[in-house]
Amino acid sequence: MPGPADFLFGIALPAVLCALILLGVRRAAWGPTVGAALAVGAGCVASHLLKRGWRGFPPSEATDWAWVAAAAGGVIGLCSPWLARVRTVRFVLRVLATGAAAWIVLRAWREGDGSRSLRFAADAAALAAAVVWATAERREPAPGWFTPLVLALTAAGAAMAIGVSNSAKLAMLAGGVCGVLSAAATAGALRLAPPTLEGAAGPCVMALTVLVLAARFFADLPTSSAWLLAAAPCVALVPRAFLEVQGLGRFTLGSLAVAVALLGLAVKLALDASPSFEGL
Repeated sequence: MPGPADFLFGIALPAVLCALILLGVRRAAWGPTVGAALAVGAGCVASHLLKRGWRGFPPSEATDWAWVAAAAGGVIGLCSPWLARVRTVRFVLRVLATGAAAWIVLRAWREGDGSRSLRFAADAAALAAAVVWATAERREPAPGWFTPLVLALTAAGAAMAIGVSNSAKLAMLAGGVCGVLSAAATAGALRLAPPTLEGAAGPCVMALTVLVLAARFFADLPTSSAWLLAAAPCVALVPRAFLEVQGLGRFTLGSLAVAVALLGLAVKLALDASPSFEGL
């Protein structure tokens, strides 16, 4: 069972690090993109390494690729100002990044199973993650803390679903991502961060892609739960990203409620599919 040290080093300290970086870049012109990517990326990497420790590079376990994926997402976020006008290139880059993460995580399975179904699973996971990433960064109207909040709720749902799927280790790592995003959302709500946080999506989407895939193939997370975890943030963000809805009206709050319901269903399906806890 996780102890106080796990919460301190895996969640609290990385969240503080993220908040401090956002505070430092809140007035910078590049704060919403480069600053947010740096803050969330550094927080996710710190959360993983403080929880798991340094295990060499390249990592030998699929789980330990999560911090590498978060760092890669942060680097792409750092480059986003130069790619802002080339949306097609940005989307292709996201697909390539998430695809690489998916194939690295599934390399152990690929060695023993080269089936088309496994290739389809990796490709589908990469495309789904890229769509979530693109939706989160498409448009960021006020309030700027909404998108980090949606992503934090998604990470929390992933942590709970993974936790009941027989992997406390992966659940704690997803909880660390949730803590970092919660700090970003709180800093944004208190106006201690840049007004918007578009760059926050990359590191967390990349890290969660690795963790959810690892839970799906190396633990007991059902495929249906993984798809619901990917769908929930898109549902919550569609009104703001594509319909130009401003503020927190009924439509936006309604879509958020639907997303929370999808996350709850993901946890419920994971619990139903998990091994029995009787006798523990």
